[in-house]
Amino acid sequence: MKFMTCLLVLGLLGPVAVSRAQSADIPSVPVERTLEPSFELRNMGTLKGILIHYHDCTGGYGCYTDDLRAQTDRAQAALAARVKARRPNEKLAIVFDIDETVLSNWTELAKLGLGFYQPLEDEWERSEKAEAIPGSVALYKQAVASGVTVFFITGRPDAMRDVTAANLRDQDMSEWKGLVLRSKEEQNETAVIYKSSERRKIVEQGYTIIMSIGDQWSDLDGEPRAETSVKLPNPFYFIP
Repeated sequence: MKFMTCLLVLGLLGPVAVSRAQSADIPSVPVERTLEPSFELRNMGTLKGILIHYHDCTGGYGCYTDDLRAQTDRAQAALAARVKARRPNEKLAIVFDIDETVLSNWTELAKLGLGFYQPLEDEWERSEKAEAIPGSVALYKQAVASGVTVFFITGRPDAMRDVTAANLRDQDMSEWKGLVLRSKEEQNETAVIYKSSERRKIVEQGYTIIMSIGDQWSDLDGEPRAETSVKLPNPFYFIP
């Protein structure tokens, strides 16, 4: 039995020894590996997918419409409190941005893959198809009913005045003191400089701007500021 066991062991070791001797003549194959970058930003395609989920309130990424409404509800409460404290003969004003503040351009944004192309943007604005943002319209109507003078200040070019006014009226916003669009001379100004300059003109008419509403910080920043600035959520694009 011991003799048979030794033969068995030798039989098993023999081929292995030969195999190892033979393998010494075969070049070694490198182990597969991946060299990853030390730092990498999120992929744009992935981010766009998340933004679409956020807008559509799907996928567990939050809900754009809920966040919008939460801010406009807060704004309505603040407006009611300020109107209640109104002093005699005080001229109160409220300033609204337009795009992604009172009118939604999501249809066009989604069509362009959250990109931007000026000729198509112009075509979209001329279509007058932008839909109202419900909470902002409710705030607008509250202001009008409370005797607060409404001003719109938008970055749209003055060439879009008629179609912009028509779109606002189609979406049940037809009363305002001023509808301000960029003149040719203002085209190269930053949004902060342009919009704060236009707010100053309102103040110079004797108004107290009690509230300003916009989806970009550049809608709200700069002097003079409103007593209350309301920033609406907009992760879809940025205007400095």
